[in-house]
Amino acid sequence: MTISKNGFRLILGALIIMEVADGFLTNALIRLDIASEANPVMVGLAGKSSFPIFKFAGVLLAVIILWDIHRRHPRMAFWTALAFLIAYTGIVTWNARLLIMG
Repeated sequence: MTISKNGFRLILGALIIMEVADGFLTNALIRLDIASEANPVMVGLAGKSSFPIFKFAGVLLAVIILWDIHRRHPRMAFWTALAFLIAYTGIVTWNARLLIMG
């Protein structure tokens, strides 16, 4: 299977969108006292206006690392990025459901 650079870019772009969406949804859920942050590193930032910015910075760093890995090991980078995209799509779906059913 050949992975095109454009296809990989689309996956990375979607990963960025899902991570930032997770940041905004998590913030809303915490502010509404519906949920709490499970990541002990981020728990102090969750619920604050800077939280989505930190989420964006983290995913940007991850995307840069994945792009670097992609140059030498494209299949590994592709499957890793796809796995994280699937995981974050599930998290965003779960959080959106919590917010709607709130």
